Amino acid sequence: MLRKKRSDNVIAEGHLLCEIRLKVDVAVLLRVHPELLEARLEAKNYKPEKIMDNIFCEGIDYCKKHLERNYPKEKIVEVQARKSIKETADTILKEIKKIKKRGKRVKKRGKK
Repeated sequence: MLRKKRSDNVIAEGHLLCEIRLKVDVAVLLRVHPELLEARLEAKNYKPEKIMDNIFCEGIDYCKKHLERNYPKEKIVEVQARKSIKETADTILKEIKKIKKRGKRVKKRGKK
């Protein structure tokens, strides 16, 4: 018999999620230097207007500002995404583990 496993772990992805207030353990912000971002988007054949929109948003910290309005700073992880996907993912996982560990310590202290 096949049983459906239930998981409370959900990953939501998207550049507009910074504008939405969700119940999360961690909010990850991927950062890319504008020149690298431009090169990556050009390689994917993005239209020039779309490339400029993305570079502009990165340059003015659009997502960071919105994340900080919607989530506590201790839940925000900012990661430079200038390396390979695997290296970036490994960095994200390390940062998430740090936050979860920190959260457990806080909960234990609160339970007297």
